[in-house]
Amino acid sequence: MSRTTSLSCSDISNSGAIYDPSASFQYVGDETVTVPAGTFSCWKFSYASGGSSTTVWVSKTDGVPVKFSTQIAGNSCVVELVAYQP
Repeated sequence: MSRTTSLSCSDISNSGAIYDPSASFQYVGDETVTVPAGTFSCWKFSYASGGSSTTVWVSKTDGVPVKFSTQIAGNSCVVELVAYQP
């Protein structure tokens, strides 16, 4: 199942999600990622703490986040870029 939605910053900050401003992402490596917006050569970064983990893939070409995956308390969420025009 796939769902597309828009969120504003206030939606995210009021969602009950916990944000750790001291989080430090680690470079994991390079990956080619295919999402609805196309195929991108990306840098892969990950962060894990307190039972949660987050991975983000960022386009090497222009720094656009292409894919975001998080797991918190046994639940997972994946967000993918669906359209992009440089």
